[in-house]
Amino acid sequence: GINAEYGRRIAAQMGIWEDFQNERQAYDDALKKSDEENEKEKTKAMMACEKQHTAMLACLKNPGWFNFCWKESEEFWGCFRKHRGFLQFRTSMIRRRDQGQKSAPASNQSEGS
Repeated sequence: GINAEYGRRIAAQMGIWEDFQNERQAYDDALKKSDEENEKEKTKAMMACEKQHTAMLACLKNPGWFNFCWKESEEFWGCFRKHRGFLQFRTSMIRRRDQGQKSAPASNQSEGS
């Protein structure tokens, strides 16, 4: 609709539309992979961002009144997004949810037997 088109124009002007499309494509591609493949890719991204993840967790253990760990969180999630291609952590959960909306998974039908 009109609002979606307006949003696309604003995003394009801000230079983020292409980033969004690339991230969405990486996410869609991940949904086509097995849970094992996705877990390996997530682990590789976590290993690449270990320093940022450790700093974020250390900060979150002792946040201050004016320190909400924004910098540390932004650094970690930016690194994770760069190495993973998108922010979604649990593709298997999303895949099962989406399949459940389309039709009941075959495993649920046989569980009562």
